[in-house]
Amino acid sequence: ELVNDNYPIQIASTLFNKSQLKQRECSTCSDGLIVPKTGQYGDYYSCTNTQICETKLRVCKSCSGPSVDKNTYSQCVNTECKMQHPICEECGREMRKRKSKHGEFLGCSGFALKEDNCKNTRKINA
Repeated sequence: ELVNDNYPIQIASTLFNKSQLKQRECSTCSDGLIVPKTGQYGDYYSCTNTQICETKLRVCKSCSGPSVDKNTYSQCVNTECKMQHPICEECGREMRKRKSKHGEFLGCSGFALKEDNCKNTRKINA
């Protein structure tokens, strides 16, 4: 609330400046900020405006920044990274590189789960 143009405050820390805040604003509700969290299934990013916004983002495996899901991949929002990680278009889980007698392919990480398993696969783009 205090970090807007209505209040004459100065932020001395280089880790907390307005350019970084713009990058971390929630694109869904635009009122909250995207902050790192740790939950039952690991690390993720979530909107601070939890009363009205349920936005959750993956953690980029390359730079640990927030990563936004598209249809078949998750795109890091860090302008210096921009890494893309494949995700399953059927269930949203991470796709992992697997090997078979026919070569390498991407398989859903939910393949071996007892409940709610997913057997989606796709070719690795050359």
